Amino acid sequence: MNISLRIKIFFCSIKDSLKLFSLFFILFALLFYVSGLPLDIKTIAMILTLNYTPRNVTEAIVQILVMLMELSPLMAFMELKGLEPEKKAEIIAKNLKDHIIIIGAGHLGRRVIEEAMEFNIPFVVVVKGEDKEKNEAIWEYIEKGIPVIFGDATFKKVLEKANIKKAKAIVVCVDNDKTNLIIAERAKDLNPDIKVIVRIYDDELAEAMRERGEFDDIISTSKIAYRSFLLSPFFDVEPAFTPIPLKVNKKLENLDINKLLERGISIIAIKRDGKWISPSNTKKLRKGDIILIAPDEESVKSLIKEIH
Repeated sequence: MNISLRIKIFFCSIKDSLKLFSLFFILFALLFYVSGLPLDIKTIAMILTLNYTPRNVTEAIVQILVMLMELSPLMAFMELKGLEPEKKAEIIAKNLKDHIIIIGAGHLGRRVIEEAMEFNIPFVVVVKGEDKEKNEAIWEYIEKGIPVIFGDATFKKVLEKANIKKAKAIVVCVDNDKTNLIIAERAKDLNPDIKVIVRIYDDELAEAMRERGEFDDIISTSKIAYRSFLLSPFFDVEPAFTPIPLKVNKKLENLDINKLLERGISIIAIKRDGKWISPSNTKKLRKGDIILIAPDEESVKSLIKEIH
């Protein structure tokens, strides 16, 4: 989280205290003018240091308003300390832009959250209220300052709290296919431009949703894993190393492959026109290419930096 965003969130967190301070200041300035007090440094200094002796009711009110203004930082501190984690999460989410919304913090959701933290990607987590008691990881996220919105993500109001209209993408990884699709549909209704990534268990349902083309990525977890199960009897499958397949879009099109390699992005292979080719056999990426990149931290970080 950058400094400007932190400052913005801070002022949003103490907005009630700022409103009171503004009111006290306006009344102070108005009554100071009406009272006829001399506008000189000595008088102002005496009033601000509470050393001025009021001569009438108006001047007494001016002195009281100064006291209230000087108490405003204390009120702001109390407001900040008394801020509930849920309210703080809403304030943070409201001030984010081009962030990712992660729905669910189960086995898959936690992995996505950890990766987002690792690569310093701004994100908001949405989980059901019952997860407060059932999922210990949720409180760990809150303690780290991660914005966690509690509520049912099938409701538009909950997605709006996560600032979905300004979000870049939503990753839906709840352990229920029907719920995932409902959330994905709600997300598209609220933000037609948002990229929707949905986890689906049922292969047939995943294929049907792909054909409909309503969502950007439909990921069937069982389909991803089946080749590992098939090869396990013959080889020692290393689950930690799973190359990431990426389809070349406008952001990646025409990028120089040698420059990407020099910047630490490990491109393993490129699929073009249905055939796999070596990165050394071509100079630039073409739209429609599928590239396999190594899942190591340097490659992923460098690629994210490159497309931004």
